[in-house]
Amino acid sequence: MDFQNDIQLFDKYTQSELNESEQRDFEENLQSDFNLKSDFEEHQLTVAAVRQFERARLKEMLQNSAPPQRNNIRRITPRIFRIGIAASILLIVGFGIYFLSQSDARLYASYDLDESPNTVMGERETAENRTNYDAALTLKEAGKLAEAITAFDKVSEENISLYFIAQYNKAMLQFKTGDKTTAQQTLNKIIQHPENHFIKDNAKDTLDAMEKTWFF
Repeated sequence: MDFQNDIQLFDKYTQSELNESEQRDFEENLQSDFNLKSDFEEHQLTVAAVRQFERARLKEMLQNSAPPQRNNIRRITPRIFRIGIAASILLIVGFGIYFLSQSDARLYASYDLDESPNTVMGERETAENRTNYDAALTLKEAGKLAEAITAFDKVSEENISLYFIAQYNKAMLQFKTGDKTTAQQTLNKIIQHPENHFIKDNAKDTLDAMEKTWFF
């Protein structure tokens, strides 16, 4: 989805500007689309932080415009200062969380396999192994990420190419669900595997990107 359109949709939803059909569709998408739900939650945090900052700034303006009361000047000034600092911290944290979330989303979009490469069945491969792989892809496309991770993990090394691709998909889904540490461990396991496969290069590039503080 387009970033600017997402923001407009979030604002219309929170301000009750969507009609009944649009609101129902949006809420259904929130339940099925992990990225949309994550972006919406971070948008709410950012909006709350900005509103808090604006309330504190307005309060400070009103206090400064009131006739000075000599007995209260020393008590008011530190309070305004504390409010300003707290609002600034909230704003920084809110935007930090938001942009970090966007960074993770961009990393996933850049390094995920849009389409799993075609692989032929190995001589020792069983029908069950291929079924597990196909089931995992179906679950991934349906947004059932936890179930997809489990299914990808059932793909054995009977077909080494299929195994590598399944493990890489598993790592990307672990990252997408917020388990970055486990995702890095899975990628390291791929890299250290003795067999050669093109996915190992993908795993190295993805691991390097994950280890950076920001991904722009």
